[in-house]
Amino acid sequence: MKIINKSYRPKVLFHYSNEFHYCWFDDLMIELRKDFEVTSFFDRRVNENEYIWILRCVNPDIIIDVEWDRRTMESEFKDKIRIQLPHWLVSKHYMYWVIWNNFRYNKTITSWPEITKQFIERGLIPKENLLELGYPKIDRLHNGFYDKEKIKENLWIKNNLKTILYAPTFKEFSSFNYFIEEDEEYFYKRINYLANNYNIIIKLHAWTPNEKFKPYLFGENVYLIFDYDIRPYQYLADICISDLSSVIFEFASQNKPVILLRPYEDNIIDKNWIEWTMKDIGTNCKNLEDLEKAVMEYDKNPEKDSEIREKYNKQIFKNLWFSSKILANNILKLYESNSAFSW
Repeated sequence: MKIINKSYRPKVLFHYSNEFHYCWFDDLMIELRKDFEVTSFFDRRVNENEYIWILRCVNPDIIIDVEWDRRTMESEFKDKIRIQLPHWLVSKHYMYWVIWNNFRYNKTITSWPEITKQFIERGLIPKENLLELGYPKIDRLHNGFYDKEKIKENLWIKNNLKTILYAPTFKEFSSFNYFIEEDEEYFYKRINYLANNYNIIIKLHAWTPNEKFKPYLFGENVYLIFDYDIRPYQYLADICISDLSSVIFEFASQNKPVILLRPYEDNIIDKNWIEWTMKDIGTNCKNLEDLEKAVMEYDKNPEKDSEIREKYNKQIFKNLWFSSKILANNILKLYESNSAFSW
């Protein structure tokens, strides 16, 4: 990537709606810094007046909103290139886009055709403003960045047991919330039982209320992760357990087994969501006893459902492992043309 006017380095402002989005686009920021001055800030830490101050101090040429921007300060955004960058794959997040997307972006980046289709059919974003590019968040799962032994060392894992990652989502879709409210003691007991034969990494969603979590009830071989970045543990784990989360599809992109733990009624899941239409990507469980059976089955035969995972990977993921580089190149082209992406 080369800037035409080398006397000026254009400026990019990364606007994150939450702190835990930051780590997911680190590779993209690295690529952008080759040609841009890059600044970032977190939405929840500033009010509107402070945001205006940041905009005027940085005076960016390009603003990248990870998720959305709820403000309507159109005068401050005049003559700025604005790009919207989702951090997720699954459909449950569209409820937020219905409320907050407002047609103010030059381009909204999508990861695969189904998301593009839903945006268009729901009237959320004009077709000409959508660009299918890929999913920068998981580049590091595929480009050789991680070392499993170093990850184990950082967690103080000193055994050779297989590793299970449990990463539930939040609110009413969270299997963790369900089991804690249903029978807290039994939930911890069954997790500890699994930990007799496996390392269990538990990574709760950042929005899970702290008062619901009692880490002192876990036994040996259970590792609690409070890091925002889930990717090292996705790379390390042999099996992933989740419910209605992008984590399912991110993990399966490595063609490793996933278990969908959904103890609640099916009617809370929209049957048009990929969380439902692609639920055969892994074994579906309603209770902890079935979960244990599914774990043992995948342990004995990790190739089970491999063809299904591969089928969905081909549908969902574009430019796997190098989408950050491609996106950075096209942001540069957008800046140079100041009109549209050039391919």
